Formats: sequence, structure tokens, C-alpha cells
Amino acid sequence: MPMHKQLDPPACHTTASDRIWMACVCVAWLVTTTLALCHEIPRFMTAAESPAGMFSWFYGMDADWSLAVLVLLTLPMMLVAARVGKFKLEPRKSVLSGPCQARTSSRVQAVTSVALFLLSLLSSMSIGFRTLSLVPLPRQTNPVAQIRFHELPPAYHDEFSYLLQARTFLAGRVAWPAMTVQPDLFHQVHVLNQPTTASRYFPWTGFWMAPFVTVEHPYFGHWLAGAIACVIFHRCLCRLMEFRWAMVGGVLIAVSPGLAAFSNLLLAHHPTMMALAVFLWAFLRFMDHERVRDIVVAGAALSLAMLSRPMTAAGFAFPFGIWLFVSMARQHFGPDTKSSAAKWSPMRVLAGIGIPLLLGCGVLAFMNHAITGSWLKSAYQLYTDTWTPRHRYGFDNANVDPALPESKVLQAYDNWAENLTIAKAQSNVAQRTLYSLRWTLGIAALTFCIIAALAACLDGQDRRPLLLLCAVLTLHAVHIPYWYDGIMHWHYVFETAPLLILLATCGLRVACRTLQSRLGPKLSTLWLTLLILASLIPNWIDADTFWGQSRVTTAFDEQAFSRVRFEYFRRLTASEQVRHPALVLVDERGTNQQLSYIVNPPDLSGDVIVCRLPEDTAIVDELTQAFPKHHLYVFSPELLTLENLIPNPTP
Repeated sequence: MPMHKQLDPPACHTTASDRIWMACVCVAWLVTTTLALCHEIPRFMTAAESPAGMFSWFYGMDADWSLAVLVLLTLPMMLVAARVGKFKLEPRKSVLSGPCQARTSSRVQAVTSVALFLLSLLSSMSIGFRTLSLVPLPRQTNPVAQIRFHELPPAYHDEFSYLLQARTFLAGRVAWPAMTVQPDLFHQVHVLNQPTTASRYFPWTGFWMAPFVTVEHPYFGHWLAGAIACVIFHRCLCRLMEFRWAMVGGVLIAVSPGLAAFSNLLLAHHPTMMALAVFLWAFLRFMDHERVRDIVVAGAALSLAMLSRPMTAAGFAFPFGIWLFVSMARQHFGPDTKSSAAKWSPMRVLAGIGIPLLLGCGVLAFMNHAITGSWLKSAYQLYTDTWTPRHRYGFDNANVDPALPESKVLQAYDNWAENLTIAKAQSNVAQRTLYSLRWTLGIAALTFCIIAALAACLDGQDRRPLLLLCAVLTLHAVHIPYWYDGIMHWHYVFETAPLLILLATCGLRVACRTLQSRLGPKLSTLWLTLLILASLIPNWIDADTFWGQSRVTTAFDEQAFSRVRFEYFRRLTASEQVRHPALVLVDERGTNQQLSYIVNPPDLSGDVIVCRLPEDTAIVDELTQAFPKHHLYVFSPELLTLENLIPNPTP
């Protein structure tokens, strides 16, 4: 398993025989076209029977396949025309097998990195800066307000938990004291309030968000993380292929609809993806140069990813860990064929990647002890065991010990979990695969490119594309034993998106090399560009006459539903119609607990405090005594109404 002694761009060589390349491209076209026709032939037949004839096919197009099938079917026509017309193609050396281009200048690399950074930011901002009309408050006389998407509260309670974590760190704390007044009534979803008050999640995300929370623009941090990750993944591609192809891959990452959509959610994915991008870049540098400092950087970045999404970090890094272990074994036990200068020390490499990971485990153990009182039990595990045992990792998750006490406050949320069986796991894998393809670029383009990339993965001289493919598979594998397919049906495998685009870029490179010998460089580039656009355009652009709303707009509307309601509640409780300080009792009976309004400062220091409406009036009296200066109100999530419960609280 030789190291790759190559710089930017790496030493060029033929990744496989022309026959294998042609076979991979042919299989890619056949599989993708067959899938497209299976979706579109019924629509063609329905259109042919309609009064408008075939023209009706253009109305209600399938966003995944309709444009793509038109592009796919043009390829054989172009090949036949080229053969029959005996086009005189200019002789041109293969972009894969020809000699390497000269090293790209530092100036060009810097300009490209800045351009990709800005393009990624623009993609995120194109969603975050969309505006919505707010629901007017009761007795509101001024015009209905407009607000930008990024100025709204979060959509999911995971996001509120990360915000609490960031504010906890900004206060110089790891956790807050336990809730002493009716903990169940004040329980915030995904937040511990016994034995301490703290986010259930791992710390890297809150640490990354903290500076942006300080300036009251937390979403800017995720946009920045996505832009940094885009540039670093582009630099990874520069180690795998020529600069022009690395630039193509960087552009695809920057305009990925899924990456842009998730950059407007305050979840752990973008800080994790940024850390994993640094890990991959540093690891590829180590494979090229065998320098211990590169493996130290890789270990530090992987440790940060582990402190955000441990299972994701493990799945992403597992194939690279196997490669490193085998390389270390060969280096230590293999024949001494290298000079002393070229031979690297396995122990130094092991320490270089192991020490940062051990330090990360130490940080996690410290936080565990500070929050849960145990060095080994995380806040995440304690929360699951206490409030949502049916949401645990593993098969047969819904069959919990009947002797365990039921969670009074989150029982409906806990019961939402389905039992994970083999059939359910298979369905989850299919859903995650489908939606990761759909949201990364588009099903048609990505299917074609990934199959074409198998030519690069089968290259015996360069195992790096195969490692990328294995990382995608292991990321899916480690999440098989979880019952939920994920937010937007794929968030558990979100970090496969940049890996899929890296592989897709390899596939584009192989396909272009194969097609240009038959179509020429211009036509082959044009066809591949149209295929990518056929998948990207329905994801980004609304077209009511054709495919309707874009996927980005659909996701925007879905998230806006809860975010607008949370903003309405915030404005209502902060309005002059409410006497402050106020204690708002939310009537959650029969409502969706995933749309819970129970969000408070951890020390209950806000001008408005929110808790659940108790069924026992004696508990209301207890709340009145615990918060004697607060005016009590009852909020109905169904009616969006706020009523005074006790007009004159005890002073």
C-alpha cells in the first residue's frame, strides 16, 4: 500500500484501462437512463392520451427525472451523429492519461478559493435572506412586518438546545444548577434539567456558535463553516486531480442545495463537516508527504468532529483508520526497502493521531462529570435513558423495560419512536440513500457520476477514491441501528454529501475523458454540464408551469412554518399587551411536542418565563408563590391566543 508522493496536482497516470472506463461510463448511462425511463414512460403515455397530446408532458414534470431524461437520451444521438458525420475531432491528449499540467500558480489558487468561499456564502444567504410576512398580533394597527429567514427563531428544538449550550459557554459555565421548581413543567426538549441544567449535545457545536451568538447572528457561523468546508474540500480535490477538475468539484459543493439548506439550521452538521474537511485534507497530505505534523492536524480535526457528532466522526474516519493501521504494520514489519530518510516512524504517527483523540476524550469526560456526575455517562445518554428510552440506539428499541418509570413530560414524544426491525432498517437505508442523492446534487446526475467514478475506485495504483467511497458506506452503516431516517430523511448521513461530490467529480473526470475521444472536448463538456444542470435547476429554481416549487423552496416553507409560529409567540409575549415580568403557561395537551414553546434562559432570568400549564390548580398556586412578581398568562398553541390567568399577582 504505497504512499502517494505527489503535490498539487498529483502525478497523472491512467487510473484504469480504456475498456474499464468505457464500461463504467456505459453502465452509468444505462442505469441512470433506465431509472429515468421507468419514471417518465408512464408520464409519456398519460400525456399521449390527453387532449393536449405530448405537450402536456411538460406540465407537472418530475423534478428528479424529467429534465434529466431529455439530456440522457441525447447522448446516443450525439454519438451516432458524430460517427455518421465522421466529425473531425482535434487530436487531444486525455485529461487523465496525458502529462500533468504545470503547477497552478498560488495567485490562481487563492483567487479560486476566495471565489468558492463567496459562492458558498451566497448559496446559504440566498435562503437565509428570503423574507416572510409575519402574522399580525391581536389589535395590531401598523402594517404587517416583514422579516428575513435568518432573523427568525429556530425550527427544531435541537437548535434551541445548541443555542443554550453556546450561551452557557459564553457565561463561563459547562452547566447550570438543576431546576428546583416543578422540573417537568419547565423541561425543555433536548435539555437536561436534572441533575444539572445543560444541553444534551456534545460541545464543539456550541463552542463554534458562541461568537456568533454574541453578535446575535448565530446562522452566520454555520454559513461560515460551510464556506470554509467548501474551500478545504476543494483543496482535497487538488490533491486527487488536476486543478480545473478540483475547481469543478468546489463549485458543486458550493451550490449543493442540501448543504445550503442545512446551513440555515443551527444543528451540529456544519461545524462537524468543517472539522471533517480539515481531517480529510490533512490525511491526504500525510498520504502524499508522510509528515507527522499532517497526521497531528488530522487527529485534532477528527477530535473536534468527535466532540460534535461522535458516530459520524467514527463512520467518516473508519476507512482511513484501516488504511493507516495497515500502512503502519507494513512500515514496521515490512522489508526495509526505504532509506532512513524516507522511512517514517509508526509510533510517532500513532502518537500524532492518538494524542489529539485522547485529549478530546478527556474533554468529553470532564464535561460528562460536570453535567451528569459520571466520567463515562454523557448528557446525551442520560437524557435518552431518562426521558426518551425508546429513542435509544439499536434494534428492538421500542421494547423497553416495563419496570422503568414513564416520562410524564415527554411520553408522547417518546412513543413517537418506531421499533427498529430489519425491514425498518432497510427502509431507512433506502430513504437516506435516495434523499442524500436528491439533496446533494440531484438523483440523476449523481447516480451517473458515482457509477462512472467506480473506474477511479478500481484503480490499483491510487486507493484514495476507494477510501472516499468506503467512507460513504461506513457513514451509512454506523447509522443503520437507529430507528429514525432523519430530518428531511437524510440528516444522519448528511456528511456523505461532500464525499459524494468528491466522488462525482472523479466520475465527471472519467466520463469526460471517455466521451471526448468520441464527441470532442466541447461536446462532451457540454453534455456533462447539461446533465448536472438538469438535476440542479429543479432543486434551486421555482417553475410553477413545469415542476412547481423547487426543493429548496419546499424545505424553506416547511421550516418557516414552525419558525414563524415561534416568532409570533416571542412577539406576542414581548408586546405591550402583556404585563412584565410574565410567566406564560402553555397548554400542551393534545399538541405536537416537537413544536414546544418551553424555551427559557437556564437561570430563568428572562422578562418572560415559559412553562407547561399544570392540570392541578395547586401547582399553579405553587408557581405563583415561586414567582411572586410575575403576571401569569395561558397560551394556546392551537389558537395562538394568550389569556390572563391571574390579573393581580401577589406583590
